[in-house]
Formats: sequence, structure tokens, C-alpha cells
Amino acid sequence: MNRKLVPLFILSLTFLNACGGGNSTGGGGGGGTQAISVTFLSLPPSSMMTGTNYGVSATVTNDSKNAGVTWTCAPTTPAGACGSFNPTSSASSATTTYTAPSSVPAGGPVTLTATSVTDTTKNAQAPVTITAPPVTILVSISTPPATTLQVSGTTTVAATTNDTAGVKWSCALRVRADCLIRLPRAAPRQRPTPLPPPCPPPPGAR
Repeated sequence: MNRKLVPLFILSLTFLNACGGGNSTGGGGGGGTQAISVTFLSLPPSSMMTGTNYGVSATVTNDSKNAGVTWTCAPTTPAGACGSFNPTSSASSATTTYTAPSSVPAGGPVTLTATSVTDTTKNAQAPVTITAPPVTILVSISTPPATTLQVSGTTTVAATTNDTAGVKWSCALRVRADCLIRLPRAAPRQRPTPLPPPCPPPPGAR
């Protein structure tokens, strides 16, 4: 080998090593910090009645600060339309209590969101349909009818109810229990009444 080329060859190897060429044990190879991700650990139910509550939680991975999440929901207008959280922020995997709104919001389901505190662009969402509780129908007579009526007579009667469909009127024959006459299953057998003895003849009769 030409001796003049040896220093040039060594210089080339030194340059490649300084630029990170070949295998590296110093953390090279394109490795970097993994992105933060948020997932629900405890999902809310798909449907909840107004005013009820449920515990929810979310897990944040690759968060070096371990800052947890903040909790929000939508729609936000009017105030309280989507419900509330207590507390409004929690550590990763910790539980917060979601309380459904007091009335069914307009526009469909509400959306619950857990957002990373460290990276607010990372979140997890879950929809919840809010339903009204079953209504107990109440009916009462507000204007009672007359207690007695003549044949073909009329009377005024009114009722109040919380049923928006109103009431349907009907009547039925009512028989008083004290007017019922119970007949025996079979008439009792009676003994024939004996005839009285013949009258004696009057005096002087032949």
C-alpha cells in the first residue's frame, strides 16, 4: 500500500466515527420519547337517568410527569347541560364521579372527555345518552259527580292528571252489596199443613 494513502485512510475512518456512522450504543438508531396516550380504565354506561352518578377513570401512558387528566363534558350550554365531575381532575387510573344533568339535554348524547394535563392534545372520549326517569301517572277527581241522578239526568265531573295525554272516561254498573239477595240452592221441603178437625153439629141438628 502506498504510504501516502495510509494517513488519508485513517482520517476517513476517524471522520465516519465522529459522524455516528455504523452501530451505536449511545441511544442512537432513531429512538425517541413515546407519545402520551389516554384511555378509559372505567367507562361510563351508555345510558344514564337524569340526576344519577357513576364513577369513571382514565389511564395516561408515557407521561413522565405523571400529571393525570382533567375531566370535561359537552354540550356546555346552558350551564350544567352535560352534567358535572367531582373532582374535575384526577391522577392516572384514579376515579372521579360523574353526575348526569338534572334534565335531558337537547341534541342527543353528552360526551365525557378525559384530557392529559401534560399534553392537552391527547384525550379520550365516551358518549352517554341521558334519559328521563319513568313517570308515575296520577289521576284524581277534582269535581265529583252528583251522588244520585234521575233517569236520563246529567251531572258534571272533572279530573286532574299529570299525563299529557289526558284521561279517558268510562262508566260501569255498580251494585250495592247490601241490596243483594242470596237465594238458597234448593227450596226447603215443607210438611203439608194438617186439616182442622170437623166442626161438631149444632144443637138440635139431626
